Formats: sequence, structure tokens, C-alpha cells
Amino acid sequence: MKFTQIEKAIKTLVRKYSPFNRLSDKRIEDIIDTARFFILKKGETVQLTDSVKGDYLYLIEGRLDIVLPNGTISLLNEIDHGNKPFTLPSNLQSCKLHAIDDVVACHIDRSLLDKMFGWDEVVQLHANDKEQELVQRLGKIRNCLLIRSLPLEHIETAFQRMQTINVNKNEVVIRQGEQGDRFYIIASGKAEVWETGVYDDEPRLTEIIGEGGTFGNQALVTGQPNNKTIKMIDDGELLVLNKTDFDEIIHRKMIKEVNSQIAQTMLENGYRLLDVRYSEEYEDHHIKDAILIPLPELQSRINELDPSQRYVVYCHTGNRSALAAMQLSQHDIEAFSLEGGIRDWPYSTDGAYGEVKDRRRRSVCRRGQVPENSFAS
Repeated sequence: MKFTQIEKAIKTLVRKYSPFNRLSDKRIEDIIDTARFFILKKGETVQLTDSVKGDYLYLIEGRLDIVLPNGTISLLNEIDHGNKPFTLPSNLQSCKLHAIDDVVACHIDRSLLDKMFGWDEVVQLHANDKEQELVQRLGKIRNCLLIRSLPLEHIETAFQRMQTINVNKNEVVIRQGEQGDRFYIIASGKAEVWETGVYDDEPRLTEIIGEGGTFGNQALVTGQPNNKTIKMIDDGELLVLNKTDFDEIIHRKMIKEVNSQIAQTMLENGYRLLDVRYSEEYEDHHIKDAILIPLPELQSRINELDPSQRYVVYCHTGNRSALAAMQLSQHDIEAFSLEGGIRDWPYSTDGAYGEVKDRRRRSVCRRGQVPENSFAS
């Protein structure tokens, strides 16, 4: 029943309300993923959280009270706002919606709506071109979360530079241990992800990725060999960026790095620490108050992080944290990677042997120099 009501609500939005009535059919398909629909019975209340400042609220059916910190605003369907949305206050972090009678409402993040408009503009820019392949390619990469997270001007550059390659069933596209030089997006088909862990005798199947899935980026970001083998399940098509284009368009745009001194100032001003190493590394030593989510678990545990919070991410040397910062940026979470990781962190850390007051001494010893007051002769 609720699904039918949501379908009806989407049709109403498209037919009557701005700006939905100006979006293309392709962007309408994205609405169900970017908007939140509320079906409330008379007297029910729901809380809107996660910084809803300036967002749009559409009242499709019924009457609704918006309970704000400084008062209450009542909406009476389109009578109050015609074919326009109600804009939530620009300084709002959360609010309550209270149904005066049965209500169907829609809340949408304005930044996401802006991006949907931007995609339409990019498509329209090429709509009259003879290069229809570019338009088709854009339609395929819109399912890729990493690409969609880029600024629009970089999205257009990315899909213009991408090459299309056909792949066959059972074809191995990249192998674990080989140096990576390309970034891939699956335009059609599915692929298996095989990985041989430290304690594994044989490779094991860890994941199946489909249209819009990506691979190859970890090796490009970290500079290390590929840590997984990708094998096609069936015939398919891949979109490919070479390393130079990936670095220029994606890596440098999505990964922000800070040194330890700047990071310390950021922590003093409200940033949180995220450690993406393994638990054994964390137990050995870690920066005080750091949240631990190992990199392999980050994608599945992303909802444990506050999207309104800003993070400094670290690992041992800065390689894994750079990849983690890229993943967080795909989810619109502001994150900075700590240059040099905990290896070069000059301040105190906590760990299995208690607090280490001055990690600079460790780095001095590691470089082969003898610290003061040592017993070395």
C-alpha cells in the first residue's frame, strides 16, 4: 500500500511541482533514491535530522505542522505554497513533522537536487552533437557513485576522456599483485572480486559487482599493486580512465590531505579522528579518541558516521586513509587524509603499552639516529 502511495506521490510531484516538472525522465528515475517520502497517520510525528537547513519539503496530501526550535509553521497542502516547495530555514539542523490529519510528504536535499539539474545540463550540452556515444556514455556512468560525487565540470571531462572496451565472460581484467595503471567502471555486465588474504592459501570470492561498480582505483591512489583480482561473470562493457586522467580528474579533486600540525588544529576545532587500520594495529597504538573502522569495512559501515561531522582519517602511512577519504567524499562526508599517517604523527598516542608522550623520538630512532639520554655507546 505504501509503495503505491509513493508512486502516486512521485507522479504528483512530476505533474504539479517545481522543479520536478522540469527534470528529464532519467533524473526522475533518481528521485526515489534521493528523496525521503513520509506517509503519516493523523497525530503521528517524525523527526528530520542530519542538517536539513535550506532543504525542500513538499506537502502532497493532508495538513502538516513543522515544529521548529523557535515555533511552529502549519502547511495546508498546495493551498499554502502552490506548485513550489516549502524551504526549511537556512540555519536548521533538525525539526519535527506532525500530521494534523493523514499526510503524504516529501523531503529532498537541495544539494542533491542541484546535482540532478546539473546532470541534465551536461546531457543537454551534447544533445545535438553527432557524438551520440558521449551521451550514451554519460547515461552509463551516472550509476557510478564515485563519478557522481565529482563537481559537474569534472564529470563532463571524465566521460569525454573515458574509453569503452568490451570484455568477455571469464575474462580476468586485473590480477592481484600486478601494478595498476587504469580505473574501471562497469557499464554493463557483472564481475567477481577474488582476493588472497594474508592467511589464505587460495583466493576467495569476496564480492560481486554490477553496473556502476568500480575497480582499479585503490592501486592508483595508493601506488601499490592491485590487491584483488577482477574476473567477468558474463560478457560486458567497461569504461576506462588511464592513470594520468584519473589523477587529474578524480584523485586530486576528491582527496584532500593535511599534515600533522594542521590536523592537530582541526581536531581542536571540532574535527573527529577516523582510524582505518586493522584492529591489531589500533590496539598496538592509536591516536587518542580515534574511531576505528577498518578500510575493508568502511563501505558497509558508512552509516555509523555522522554525515554532518568532519573527519581527519589516518592509517599507518597515508595510503589507506587517502582511499578512505575518497570513499567518504562519495557520500558527501567531508574528510581529510593525514599525510604520513600515524607513522609520522609527532604527538602522543595511546596503545597496548600505555600513552607515548612524544612520538618524535620513535621517528628519530627509526631513521638510525640515537636519541638523547639513551644508553647506546
